[in-house]
Amino acid sequence: MGQKLIIAPNECLLSYMGLATEKVEKGALALNVDWSEELGDSEINDTLINSVVKVEAPHISIAVSQQGDEAAHGIKALLMSPQDYIVASFANALPKQAEVTEALKNWDNYFKALQQHQYLLGEHFAIELLPTLSLPKELQALSNTVRCALQSETETNGLLQQFEAFSARDKTQSWVDVVCFGLSQFKNIEGTKNECTKANEALNTAKSEQEAVKNELAQKLESLAQLTQQLEKEQKEKEAAVKEVTNTKSTAAELDAKNKSALSELASTKEQASTLAAENSELKSENELLLLQTQQLQEELESAFVEASKTKAAVADLENKYKETANKLTEADVEKQRISKENNELKSESELLLLQTQQLQEELESVFAEVNNAKVAVADSNTKYEKANSQLAEVKSEKERIAKQNTEQAKENELLLLQIQQLQEELEATLSKLSNVEADFERVEQNYKQLQENAEAEEIASSHSDLAARKINEFEEEKALLLLQINQLQEELEGTFLQSEESNKTKDALIQNLEAKLARVEKHTPELKRELQNAMSEQELLQLQIKQLQEELEFYFTEYQKLKGESPDNKALAEFKSKVEARFPHLVLSKGVTLTGGASQKDLQRITARFTQVEHGDKHWNAFSIIVNDRKGVLDIELHAPDEKRVYPLSKFVKTGSNKVCAFSLLSPFTDAGKKALAELPADDHLLLTGIIEELQTKLKQGDIKRTEATEQLDISAWPAKLQKLQQALAQLAPKPTAKPLTFKKLSLKQNMVAANNEHLLICVEGLQANGKTYAAYDIKIGAKQIKDKAFTQYGSLEFRELPNNEAPLASWPPETKDKWGLKLVLDLPVQMNEAQQKAINNLQEQDRVFVKALLTKLADKLHTLDRKRLKVNQPLENWQKLITGMVSKF
Repeated sequence: MGQKLIIAPNECLLSYMGLATEKVEKGALALNVDWSEELGDSEINDTLINSVVKVEAPHISIAVSQQGDEAAHGIKALLMSPQDYIVASFANALPKQAEVTEALKNWDNYFKALQQHQYLLGEHFAIELLPTLSLPKELQALSNTVRCALQSETETNGLLQQFEAFSARDKTQSWVDVVCFGLSQFKNIEGTKNECTKANEALNTAKSEQEAVKNELAQKLESLAQLTQQLEKEQKEKEAAVKEVTNTKSTAAELDAKNKSALSELASTKEQASTLAAENSELKSENELLLLQTQQLQEELESAFVEASKTKAAVADLENKYKETANKLTEADVEKQRISKENNELKSESELLLLQTQQLQEELESVFAEVNNAKVAVADSNTKYEKANSQLAEVKSEKERIAKQNTEQAKENELLLLQIQQLQEELEATLSKLSNVEADFERVEQNYKQLQENAEAEEIASSHSDLAARKINEFEEEKALLLLQINQLQEELEGTFLQSEESNKTKDALIQNLEAKLARVEKHTPELKRELQNAMSEQELLQLQIKQLQEELEFYFTEYQKLKGESPDNKALAEFKSKVEARFPHLVLSKGVTLTGGASQKDLQRITARFTQVEHGDKHWNAFSIIVNDRKGVLDIELHAPDEKRVYPLSKFVKTGSNKVCAFSLLSPFTDAGKKALAELPADDHLLLTGIIEELQTKLKQGDIKRTEATEQLDISAWPAKLQKLQQALAQLAPKPTAKPLTFKKLSLKQNMVAANNEHLLICVEGLQANGKTYAAYDIKIGAKQIKDKAFTQYGSLEFRELPNNEAPLASWPPETKDKWGLKLVLDLPVQMNEAQQKAINNLQEQDRVFVKALLTKLADKLHTLDRKRLKVNQPLENWQKLITGMVSKF
């Protein structure tokens, strides 16, 4: 096709399209044209195109632009919305009221002329809509203001609606958006001011903080200088202290050497060492007391060492006793080695016993692991399953008991071994401490003797002598106490050995018992394996199917949540809802569930649940409540009759009883009366009821449920299993779902073409749902042919074309017929159809014939609700209803 002439009501629109205005000429467009018949392609040429834009009066003035020198074979008309046209026309000048009115009138004439020419010339006359976004940003807000003003009057609002019906979509914004835009700009300015104020305050704060930091830094520098001086002083003191400590250490080393010599001399006798060795396991409880006593003795020994340093004569006497003490120490070492050997043997026996217990535990675990592997499945028949299950339960309980006994015995053996090790260590520590005590005791005796010899020479010696005498008495009392404690430890050690022997006997008996039971288990294990392996495959298959169903449900739910926030008229959301409803017709979703009441008695358990924001298919409830009762093991659903304050979710109320408050309905799949009440409900109510119970069970199981103060302490642990049982029983009683009838939301008139002998209505069916599919907008053209004079006709026709996004309107698509606007299917439906006309209907698929029949029936019933969009309809709607009703019988 060649060049196209570009026309506009004025040069302003051409400038917005970026066209050079120097090539623009003035033209004239006819206000009314004769469009009773369409022109053929062969009749449209360059001469005709040029004559269209240059006609005689009556006409409207236009601006014409031709890009290039080739012959024009078409016209492209630029069209703005009325509000954009007014804003663009007076963007640079302040108009008068009459000028604004005249501009709107010119736009209306131009709009009507474009529609007539488009119908006459077809594809050779194209209308290009210029969106509001083509205006500068400041003019866009003004355009929205003008649109709000046009909507305020009936006449101008009707003109605005005609344009928006023609453009099929509204790209403008509401007055709310304009106001919000202005307020947001004001808010941004205020926010900028506040930010500047905050920044200045922060700067002042930073300056003040900087000054404070400087002052603080100066103070810290002064403190640092003082600390440096103090550190130097302390360093000098430390050096002096180190020297003093060094001297003290050398003195302490000498005293330690003398103390070790005294300790080795004053070792206990062979009998005392034997007694201590036998009582080694009993010293743990007295360890803290001995440690405290030893510390006290150490303090007293230090004071005695100070006195001993003054009396050097005592050293000679101590040297004479070194040899005797060394002999005794040798004998004590021999006895200690013997005791250590006995302890090692006892330790070896305990380790062997522990090893045997561990081996027995491993054997038991391997046996019971095989039993557990065989226990995974379910038996083919109920009898075999119950038998295998009971046997496995006995084996499991026996295993747990044996494992528990073995664990306890292992812990006892470990504890016994640990106690032996601790007693060995405590024995060595006690021997050392006791040697220290006796050495201190001997040293005190020597000091006492020395003090008695020097008592006559010096008066001060008497006071020291009295002190030494008191210390000797205290040492003797402590020694008697130690001997008593050692005797007690000996008795406890003997009791421990007796308990160990009894434990060994018990363990031997337990091992024999376990071996016998293991033999019985091994005898029955092959049979159990065969029975359980058969059931395992069925169990795994069932679990796999449940998992797949759960994943599919989660997928649909996730996709539904993604689309839920979009417009209800959104096609994707509508189609998705229909798919989910077809796949899960009982699915109920709620925003939240709250337990508002309940009871937990011997013969009655009850929960009252309130659902909020509930959806089931295309139905929605803000909130409603249900009651689930457990009456001696029989479950039922209690619903109260609807009233002004109470929402009843089902479509039908079946009264089964009443009380002083209201009538109620008890629905139960477990009683005859409950089944009778359920049978009266329609199929949709069965699905809804099943979905409500399933949603409640899911919320309880996941813990996604709220409570009130009255239900905080209510025990609901058993309710998920009860609700699952109730849901399954309801699903079994539910009638088979029937196909949903054809439905739609709205009928809108897009066109009413009138010729000499025929007319047609182009109707848009909005929100159409049929055969599990959803159409946001479904166009169908209903024609009336062979109209004579004022009488209407019974000769009808139907025309189907591709829907938006190239979607097929019927399953029997594509058709063979095609014109310049694309594929189309035309069905002629006279009163008496010929063979070709009947064949065209028979060629449709069965589902298409059912669909068209249902659609025509619904159109005839709802045609009185047709939204005409202020378009004039030539014939009364009653005539069209009769025509459509007559066409129904043809399918």
